[in-house]
Amino acid sequence: MNAQLTDGLKNFDFVKNINSSGNNLKISTYGKNKREISKFITDNGYVILKMQENKKTLEDVFVKLTEQK
Repeated sequence: MNAQLTDGLKNFDFVKNINSSGNNLKISTYGKNKREISKFITDNGYVILKMQENKKTLEDVFVKLTEQK
């Protein structure tokens, strides 16, 4: 993945983290920002084949916190 693209995505206030692997990006954000992210990516000449939102439930958070202790 192009470093210019990932650097540009990092400039958004709502982006927490970006993981790049080959042609895949995993972007962690504050809130729902799919529209802004997809516009930025396509405006930079990339094609999005799949976009998926992963929500954590309260149970997911609880399990993660209790496993760490």
